[in-house]
Amino acid sequence: MSKGHVFIIEDDESLAGSLVDILHFSGYVARRWPQASRFLEAIPDAAPAVVLTDMRMPGLSGVQLHEALLARGREMPVIYVSGESTVQQSVSAMKLGAVDFLLKPFSREQLLQAVAEGVRRDRERVEALRARAQREDALGQLSPRSEEHTSELQSLAY
Repeated sequence: MSKGHVFIIEDDESLAGSLVDILHFSGYVARRWPQASRFLEAIPDAAPAVVLTDMRMPGLSGVQLHEALLARGREMPVIYVSGESTVQQSVSAMKLGAVDFLLKPFSREQLLQAVAEGVRRDRERVEALRARAQREDALGQLSPRSEEHTSELQSLAY
């Protein structure tokens, strides 16, 4: 059984391959995309999941990817990796709710800690959604009965 899914958006093929290898070895299902736009075309529907994205890439940046995910209602945790970023990019990433911001070169341990935290957050998000759906379903099933009992009680009172 996998620990979770990691969606890697990284234009450096060598780094992306290494990330996939590390994550597979550590028990995650890892897939990679060379561009944010290609990832957005077919966002996988898997959970728990985390997005691991480079900050600077051709086309959309990591922040733009994160904004596009949120605009689509996809609240997957996002981890940024960067070799060179501006303070403003880092601030923007954190304001969007980034799980972590890893500066290249980062260690295997830093990567795995950030991914584990992201997957934990997504698992909690999914469980909260599931619990809310169960409550709504239960309330939906109780509503007709409650209305029926209320009507009976009202007729007995008169």
